Amino acid sequence: MEASGGKTYAELAQDDKVRPTVMTASLLRASLFTSIVAFGVSFFAMGLGILVGLFGWAIFVLTPHASKKTAVPAVA
Repeated sequence: MEASGGKTYAELAQDDKVRPTVMTASLLRASLFTSIVAFGVSFFAMGLGILVGLFGWAIFVLTPHASKKTAVPAVA
């Protein structure tokens, strides 16, 4: 905003020489915010995956399993 004298891209005249610089700066800033949101979403997905894995492990450990010594008689 300092290069444009405090004006936004839309407030600058179309023949202003600073207008492309302000547009580039605005697009870069928006891209940065988008990447920050993407990192947040990816960390959320990783955390949720770890949580689901822990729930699955806990359910597996807490449920009774059939003993390997119990044999099912063969049907002839």
